[in-house]
Amino acid sequence: MARQIWAAVLLVVTAGFAPQQDTFTKNFKLFREIVPGIDFFAAARSDVVPFEKPVKEAQVKLATFFGKDLPRGVLAICSTLEQKDSISERRLLKMGYRWALILLTPEATRQQMLAQIKAQMGGQLPPALMQLIQSPPPELKAAGISQLVASSVQKIGNAILVTTLAPEMEFRSSRVDDVGRSPLSDWLDIGIVAYVAGSGRSTLKFLQDHLEEAFPLEDVLSMSRPFVAPATDGGPGGGVRIVTAGGPVPRASPQTPPGGGPGEIRAATSGGTHAAVRSGDPGGPPQGMPVAMTMPKDVQDRLLFDAESSSFFAYLIDKLGIEKCKAVVLANREKKDTREILLQKDMLGSDFETIEKDWQTWVKSQKPEGPAMMQHMTAPGKPGAKP
Repeated sequence: MARQIWAAVLLVVTAGFAPQQDTFTKNFKLFREIVPGIDFFAAARSDVVPFEKPVKEAQVKLATFFGKDLPRGVLAICSTLEQKDSISERRLLKMGYRWALILLTPEATRQQMLAQIKAQMGGQLPPALMQLIQSPPPELKAAGISQLVASSVQKIGNAILVTTLAPEMEFRSSRVDDVGRSPLSDWLDIGIVAYVAGSGRSTLKFLQDHLEEAFPLEDVLSMSRPFVAPATDGGPGGGVRIVTAGGPVPRASPQTPPGGGPGEIRAATSGGTHAAVRSGDPGGPPQGMPVAMTMPKDVQDRLLFDAESSSFFAYLIDKLGIEKCKAVVLANREKKDTREILLQKDMLGSDFETIEKDWQTWVKSQKPEGPAMMQHMTAPGKPGAKP
C-alpha cells in the first residue's frame, strides 16, 4: 500500500515538470524554399500565397545587383496575437537564418489595436472607427493585405541589402530601415530597395507636388538621409495631423466623448491596417467640413529625400539601363564618388544642372501610383470618398 501511495505522489510531482508542448511549433508550420533562399512560418499555406510572387520578383532584381548568393532569411506571418506572442526574432536567427522578419496580418493588427484600446482608453473611440476596425469591408481587407505585402517586400529588400553588404553586423529588424548601416550612399540604398520592391511610384505624387521644395539633386547624392525624431508618446515618429477648418478633429479619450470639441487625431498605418474617419461620419468632423493633413518638417524632409532617391534611381535605369546602373552601384561600394561617376561621358554627361532639369522633366512626366490603401480610401463609393 505504501508503495502505491509513493508511486502516486511521484507521478503527481513529475507531472508538474513534464515538458509542455512548444507553443511555437503548435502555432506555426514551416514552408521551406517557397522562394529560393527564403523560408516562411505561418499557420496555413494560404497566409503565404500573397507574398510569393512579389518576394520572388524582388529577389530576382536584387540578384541582378548583388549576385544569386544572397543571405538566407525567413518570414514569420502572424495572423493571431497568440502566434505573435509565441515567436521571437532571436529564436528565428538561432535557427541559422541571416535575417528574420515577423509580420502581423491585418487581422492580427486589428486584434492588437482593439486590445490596446481596451487597455488604454476603455474602448472610447468614434463609433465609425470602431466599426471599421472590428468589421472592415472586404475591399478594405484586400487593400490591407496588399499594403502589408508591399511594405514587407521593402523590409525584405532592406534586410537582404544590409546583410549582403555588411555581413559582420548582427541583424536586428528594428534597424532594417537604418540605411546608415549599409556602406552604400543613403540615396542609393533607398533607390535600390524602391526599385526591387516596385514602390517608387507610390511616393512620386508627393515629389511632383513638392518638386520646388526638393533638395538639390547634387546634395541628395552626398547627404545623409534626414533624421526623423521619435514621437513624444514613445511610438515611431512621423505622425500626421488631420486638421479641419474648425480645428483639429479630437482624439477620443475617457475625458472627451467621441465627436466632442476641437482636438486632433493621428492617421495610423500599422501592419497593413489603416483607418480614417470621413467628414460627416459619427465621431468625425461635420459633413462638408474641409479636411487637410499636416506633417512635421523633419517628416516632410524624409519623404522628399526618399522620393527623390527612388525616382532618381528609376530615372537612371530608364536612361542608362541596368548594366550601367550596376556599374554605379559597384563603384559606390568601392567608395568612389557617385557624382563623378555619373558625370562621365558614357553616363549622363558633364553638366549637372542639365542633368537635374532633365530628371525633373522626367519626374513630371511619370504617372504616380498611390498605395493600395489610399487608392481604396479615395475611390468613388468607397470609404473616404467625397460626399
